[in-house]
Amino acid sequence: MAIEEEFKLEIPFIEADKIGKNKKVLKKQQDLTPQGPTSSLLYKRNA
Repeated sequence: MAIEEEFKLEIPFIEADKIGKNKKVLKKQQDLTPQGPTSSLLYKRNA
């Protein structure tokens, strides 16, 4: 039971970390390419 509780607490942090990393990657892609929205859509599809 205790292990499950710890796991539940960890998930939001992991998800938030993923979202943060994705935003950084998308930002980098938008900086590198003139058409930002298109590249971010491609990234989301490939992820």
